[in-house]
Amino acid sequence: MDERMKKVFEPSEKVQKMYEAVAAFVEEKRDLSAIKVSDITSRAGIGKGTAYEYFSSKEEIIMYATMWLSGKQMNQLVSGISERTGFKEKYFYLLKWMQVHRQYNDLLLKTMKGSFQGDCEKIKSSVPTELMDKSREYVETQIDLILEQGYQEGIFTEQNREKRKLIFFGTLMQYGFCIMKREESKSIQMTEKELWEFTYECMVKALN
Repeated sequence: MDERMKKVFEPSEKVQKMYEAVAAFVEEKRDLSAIKVSDITSRAGIGKGTAYEYFSSKEEIIMYATMWLSGKQMNQLVSGISERTGFKEKYFYLLKWMQVHRQYNDLLLKTMKGSFQGDCEKIKSSVPTELMDKSREYVETQIDLILEQGYQEGIFTEQNREKRKLIFFGTLMQYGFCIMKREESKSIQMTEKELWEFTYECMVKALN
């Protein structure tokens, strides 16, 4: 396995502690652009010099921590979905998961856009294509399985898999925007469950 792949899927104990430190900062809503390598290593309980045995910069630590966190989240999500039975129950579980993990998703978006002093664009280019392709394929496979279940249950009639995914992801983006607006400005008055139902109804109508 490529050494860069190992940092994501098989991190050493010290590397994982650094990833967990980044996760802790995210939970505390810290500005990741303001933290230092020493902040990460101090939280991880290791020496600052140790970080540079594995990474070249703070941005690289955050990039790999983001990928590790995303993989961990995805495994938890798939496990949670598999424990639900009906399509609607699985869809609602996904929406709830999105809300709970929004701060991690924000971190992922910021990192992938290279918002940390512009250096992450260079780091992103060093990420193995195999890793990105594997992640994309895994996500699309899981979404296909969920949508096929909805089709088999007779909830919607759209047979084209690509159209299904486009609409599915479109409604997830809509939901993400709604929870952001509700948290920031309180302009959306719907309760959490009402917002779930609204998002679900929009998707079902679009797929019929």
